[in-house]
Amino acid sequence: MTSWRAVGLKIPSCSTSGQTLSPIGTTFLANTGWEPIPTNTFLYVLDYLKQEEAQGLWVAPFGEVAAYLRAQKILEKAQPETTNGETRFTWDMPAPFPHGVVLKVRLDGSSRSRLYQSGHELHASKHGVYEVSFDSRELVVRGKS
Repeated sequence: MTSWRAVGLKIPSCSTSGQTLSPIGTTFLANTGWEPIPTNTFLYVLDYLKQEEAQGLWVAPFGEVAAYLRAQKILEKAQPETTNGETRFTWDMPAPFPHGVVLKVRLDGSSRSRLYQSGHELHASKHGVYEVSFDSRELVVRGKS
């Protein structure tokens, strides 16, 4: 059976001015806790994020990231229903929930499988990543796995 998985994000640890910054989710925290960090460390993190953004790192407001993560968890819990060679994932949108959340997914398995939403085929990026509209409340996988 073909499965899908949400595309994750990894940020490496880095060290500046004798302090080590470690990723927690997608947030950097100084080893000492929630205290302010030195200006040069903060500027280093901003420069690092800008550099990585140019390489594809997603930088977004907290609410947008939180909505994405919430939608990702809901989609991961969606139970597939298979009928006539078609696997359908459906989910409910919680209320309130922002519109326009687009999840990125990748197919594990056959390259002969195709993804559809609202009757339209989705096309993968050159990296094999599909953009799935959470608003559509369904994802259909057709083809051999």
